Amino acid sequence: MTNCLSGGAIRIKATYRDFDNNLMDPTNPKFVISDSNGKKIAECSPLVKESMGVYHFDYTTLVNKKDIKYYCDAYDGDIVVDRQMFITQFMIAS
Repeated sequence: MTNCLSGGAIRIKATYRDFDNNLMDPTNPKFVISDSNGKKIAECSPLVKESMGVYHFDYTTLVNKKDIKYYCDAYDGDIVVDRQMFITQFMIAS
């Protein structure tokens, strides 16, 4: 789990592997971000390829006045291959 500030940027990263646990490049990689109720917030594509099977996307979170939990599913086409969670935290400037 990762924490970030509401309205801030977060780097979401996923590693794609085949059934034998070997790194692989997916055919159609994308990330889908949803809130804790399952409502789709964003679809992130194209992803940045770092190396064989390792991809990331820099996402700017929504500005909220409360702490919110989000889920990011890494897809290869229509198949979810990884799920991560992050929480945005609202902070009042002093």
